[in-house]
Amino acid sequence: MREDALKRDARFPAFLFLAAVMVASFFILSAGLKSGGAVATALPGAYNGAQVPLGFPIDINTAGPQELQLIPGIGKKLSERIVGLRETSGGFSEVDDLLGVRGMGESRLKGIRDFVTVSGGATSAPAGAKIPEEH
Repeated sequence: MREDALKRDARFPAFLFLAAVMVASFFILSAGLKSGGAVATALPGAYNGAQVPLGFPIDINTAGPQELQLIPGIGKKLSERIVGLRETSGGFSEVDDLLGVRGMGESRLKGIRDFVTVSGGATSAPAGAKIPEEH
């Protein structure tokens, strides 16, 4: 009888540790849900069956190279090219403008479409718009 009590007592700290880990995980995941962070959950995405975390979509008009690399299929070089084209063209007016980036084809664009958005748009005037002359 005494041995059974000792075995039970030896397992109790392991049980407490496991319970503490589970409670901590709950709070971490809850905090992610409240903040809308990527820890929280995911939405269905198109890229290789990936999930789109709630921190997405990423605005391609404001994101830096490191942020763009969070997108599946966008590496260091491609993210730098995206930023380079954005800086030289004055910004993107739509996601399809990414097709102007070397290394970005229709297939890759289709895969990342759920991960990106465009806000603000290009600084150039739309086709046919009259630009006032400076005097």
